[in-house]
Amino acid sequence: MQNQKRLSGNTPILMVFLAFTIDLVQIGLDAIVIGVVVNRLIDIAVGWLFYRWFKSNGVDFKKTRALIFFGLAFLEMLPGVDAFPLWIIDIIAVIVSVKIEDELGINTEAVLNNPRAQKLLKRGIIGGVTAVAKRSAAVRGILNKSGWPQNNANINSGKQNSTEKRNIDNTPTPNTVRDTKIKEQQNRKSNANNNEQN
Repeated sequence: MQNQKRLSGNTPILMVFLAFTIDLVQIGLDAIVIGVVVNRLIDIAVGWLFYRWFKSNGVDFKKTRALIFFGLAFLEMLPGVDAFPLWIIDIIAVIVSVKIEDELGINTEAVLNNPRAQKLLKRGIIGGVTAVAKRSAAVRGILNKSGWPQNNANINSGKQNSTEKRNIDNTPTPNTVRDTKIKEQQNRKSNANNNEQN
């Protein structure tokens, strides 16, 4: 636990207020054609501004925090996606991670390296991106080219395939693969025994 608190005083409030204002401005600019170009420039400037602001307050960008900050900043640069309030979500997520470390003495890197936390984070990311893809044709096009599983009926409906359990990315779980191999071996042994008896 650190003795000195990062992001003390009114700094977090000012950051959230600025992020909220930027999101409102970008939503307004999206309503007019010029927003397609101007919002990209705003996103670059805002990303640099917040990065420098966090760094000047002693906030480090380890693997997890960097993924959150730069990942959401990248999504904010996609046309159509910037209509979502991603800057405020981004800034609040970074502030919360810093406060958890400073106030509670919990290392967020260690927490997010936990397999259960990673699974929840993965589901949250896939759910969030899927929700964005449903609203933005540009994002759907990018995701379709990348092979993203947003068209998967299991993800969209939240239903599990009754014949075979699958992970969130639509690959069979290790248990399903193991069970299938065991059944195949049992069938082969049974067939071999039947052939010997005949």
